[in-house]
Amino acid sequence: MTTCMNDIEQLYDARYQKSKDTILVTMTEQAKVLIPLLQFVSRSASQNDSACRTALNAGILDLLLRIYVIFPSFSRSAIDAPEHWSPLLKACRSTLHVLSRSETNHDVVLQHPVCFIWMDCHPHPPVYSLEPRSPLDVLLARCAAWRETGKACVRRRIMMIFIDSLWKSNAFEIENAEACTDIVEFARPRFYGSDIVELAFLTMLKLVVLNGDAAEHFMCALGPCSRQIIVHIFSGIFGMWIECIQVQQQIQHNAGYQSAGYLQIGHKSRGDRAPPGIPIDADESFYNREKSRLFEKVANVDMALYNVIIFATNASRWSESVRRAMLDAGALSLVIVAFVNADFLPSNLVVAGMKGKEKETGSGCTRNAVDGYYHPSGPIPLSVIQAEAATLSVLMHDATFRGTWHKSQLNIRRRLCSSLVDALLGDFGDRNDKYAWTRSLFRKILNG
Repeated sequence: MTTCMNDIEQLYDARYQKSKDTILVTMTEQAKVLIPLLQFVSRSASQNDSACRTALNAGILDLLLRIYVIFPSFSRSAIDAPEHWSPLLKACRSTLHVLSRSETNHDVVLQHPVCFIWMDCHPHPPVYSLEPRSPLDVLLARCAAWRETGKACVRRRIMMIFIDSLWKSNAFEIENAEACTDIVEFARPRFYGSDIVELAFLTMLKLVVLNGDAAEHFMCALGPCSRQIIVHIFSGIFGMWIECIQVQQQIQHNAGYQSAGYLQIGHKSRGDRAPPGIPIDADESFYNREKSRLFEKVANVDMALYNVIIFATNASRWSESVRRAMLDAGALSLVIVAFVNADFLPSNLVVAGMKGKEKETGSGCTRNAVDGYYHPSGPIPLSVIQAEAATLSVLMHDATFRGTWHKSQLNIRRRLCSSLVDALLGDFGDRNDKYAWTRSLFRKILNG
């Protein structure tokens, strides 16, 4: 069974590496082999409890979970027509049903992560369930199940979400919410290694830069999280975006594109020349390779910048607690980096965004107050943002600096950033409003 799934995963990886063809239909020869295999397991397990235990010891439940992860068509994403994958889905359901009927193995089966993660495959609710679980309970159980799953399966899941953008498989469908829930879950350093956390942050950035209106499902996934986790999540997104800008700005600076007539960060429109792509090493890890590709794709693209700001604006309006958490994470830094150019390189902000307030470790990550674990970035101090904003407030009144952008592009930046600042720094109603001076400073930047 393991060999069969290994072949399917290797087929997917080979296709993606060769042509970025991410469509893996259930009609492939390797996938077809799974159906008789599952049917054989079902027949064997139905004979007696001992045969069922043998199938469980052989890893049949882990196999079912790997099938769910590798075939996103089971998320009804229209990658594969239902008439093609329904035989495989039927075989998976039948196998799980047979296994769950074993009296001595019943609890073992129903407590396996696949029963909480692949709800479409679960043929019936647990017999001990007195009433249907709420959507929140279902998602919380899903998160807990992932924590009991092997690292390889978790890594494959976040890779599939990233590659196939599974947060938009169907608008307002449960699969979208599940994808967003998984992204948020995998960014928690208490339960996952730094490589998984970094990939989760990269996936979040891809979600944001490609879908400015993606706040709804994402914020629903953040809903059950503590304030610390919400700050941690937004810190990671902001830090990843600042890194994207930092990398592209450094490439442009080294190559001398500023003096050669190339536009600044986030300025590429149709017909504009773009700097050469970011070199990609074929031997790099999936994370490094995909980060380079994503940074290359969104660098100098106005819409990517706009989507980040729109997302942050919508997210900050979600609730008062989220707004304050975003401020703690450094959301105002988005306004600063929206105006980066050759004359304005907020190096202190970039360093803060990459290292946070805590001491840097030898691995390049920082220790944060989230359960004492490590993650790639930390909250950006307000003092750093204020210092860079003070510089920008002077530059924004300089005609030469404003002339860096086309007039329409500058106006769009100002309008979007003004909406973000209003959403973040609306009247708190506090007698001692610590953001009063900051609010005035940013309005000076955007209203000049």
